[in-house]
Amino acid sequence: MSGGINPTTPQLKAVKSLMDAYLTLDVKNVKPFVSKDFKFQTFPKIDQHPVEARDAHFERYGALFSSLRKIEITYHEVIEAPGRVIFHATADIVTADGTELDYDTLAILDLVEEDGGLKISKFRDFSDPEKRHRLHGWAAETLAKGEA
Repeated sequence: MSGGINPTTPQLKAVKSLMDAYLTLDVKNVKPFVSKDFKFQTFPKIDQHPVEARDAHFERYGALFSSLRKIEITYHEVIEAPGRVIFHATADIVTADGTELDYDTLAILDLVEEDGGLKISKFRDFSDPEKRHRLHGWAAETLAKGEA
């Protein structure tokens, strides 16, 4: 992870663990870092999944991850507040067929105490709609063809 998250506090450590788990491209590695009532939301809002609960998020991302080869994230700024971490990041993505895509986001993550540690309870993704649509559209098309 270039331009990474420096885990100097428990909140930053929890967010770094979550984001490192996403980089493994396997949702089973991500689940331990989110709360039982985890919600994921995109902005501008997407009609197909305006607010995703934990299971719906992992079902969709499991399919998306199966169509990717690699993600590299660069963090441009990370801001911490009580119970919240905000970051601006870009991602360079390589799909299973070698297609290169990029992604740009401002993310707001809320944290809660659960099971003796901090977990992510909300992940709000403020991203470029065109780039998000291209990534998710590519994944849906690839999965429909059975190429992933």
